[in-house]
Amino acid sequence: MKIEQVNTSALIPYEFNNRTHDQTQVDRIANSISQFGFNQPIVIDDKNIILVGHGRLLAAKKLNLEKVPVVKIEKLTETQKRAYRILDNKLQDDSHWDFNNLELELGALEDEGFDLEGFGLDDLLIKPDLLDGVDLGGEDRNSDYSRTFTLTKEQAESVDRAIGSARSALVDCEGNENGAALVLISDSWITSNG
Repeated sequence: MKIEQVNTSALIPYEFNNRTHDQTQVDRIANSISQFGFNQPIVIDDKNIILVGHGRLLAAKKLNLEKVPVVKIEKLTETQKRAYRILDNKLQDDSHWDFNNLELELGALEDEGFDLEGFGLDDLLIKPDLLDGVDLGGEDRNSDYSRTFTLTKEQAESVDRAIGSARSALVDCEGNENGAALVLISDSWITSNG
């Protein structure tokens, strides 16, 4: 694989790019490039049309980079290019977090004073009280179940507020207030919406 430096102005975004990049993401990519370098080339075809790396191009423009690293792929058919663009994004979505390892790594970064928020990594912080096993309580309880959700910061704040509010209405759920609160919220929603 040959990596070459190409003028940023020579790169052409694909007209039908199916992934969007909001300003927050572009800022985070730019932060990453500033801190760690431009370590993942943009992939282009023989006409300089981007196959993979639209977000990196936007970040490069934000950083006023005149040249960026690219890999040029010249032997793909138009069908293969279209499929590759979609698959490159889709395959990333197919992976899952190992939350135990993630918690260890994020904790180490926090301890070392790394700016998690500047890179959006604070969104990955796990709130242990939200990971409690759902405990329905009482004698019918057979086992505990654990559910893990990846939430944006705003979603986590909303969930925290809802759990806090539901917890105040609970009676006798000692040991798993958050699980019981989630069950109460779920039951209420199901009753209201069928």
